[in-house]
Amino acid sequence: MSKTLCVFYSWAGNSREVSGIVGQSTGADVFELSPLRQYSSDYKTCCKEAEAEKRNGERPGLKALPDMEGYDAVVLCYPCWWGTMPMFFWTLLESCDMSGRRILPVCCNGGSGMGRSVSDIRELCPGSQVCDGLPIPDGKVAENRERITSWLAEQGL
Repeated sequence: MSKTLCVFYSWAGNSREVSGIVGQSTGADVFELSPLRQYSSDYKTCCKEAEAEKRNGERPGLKALPDMEGYDAVVLCYPCWWGTMPMFFWTLLESCDMSGRRILPVCCNGGSGMGRSVSDIRELCPGSQVCDGLPIPDGKVAENRERITSWLAEQGL
């Protein structure tokens, strides 16, 4: 039996909603990833902050890392920031040993789909099996609930 962890960060509430669906439908443990830095609640300002981090290749600090012991599948739920996941997800993936685990990305986005996030995760986690992922349009989590649960089931969760 697969033991699953769902790690999420939610700026606008979409990824939090998705992580709730993941936890409810699969029994996965859920961990909220908290960056040390507080991002602006103003959309345009947050975009500028995320752009600067991406441009500078920053690895923002995290308040805590999840304990990966015993998990063989990890669902990552994140917003698409500048064509990929937030840079603190890079911190997560570079700090935790993801070898031998299946990684299932879910990217909440305003129209960019998965962006480059799946290829970035594959590059950061060469010893992992990274699935193609599931893009969810911002503000449309509830109406995609069945799609999310079907996708999880197709992944064996």
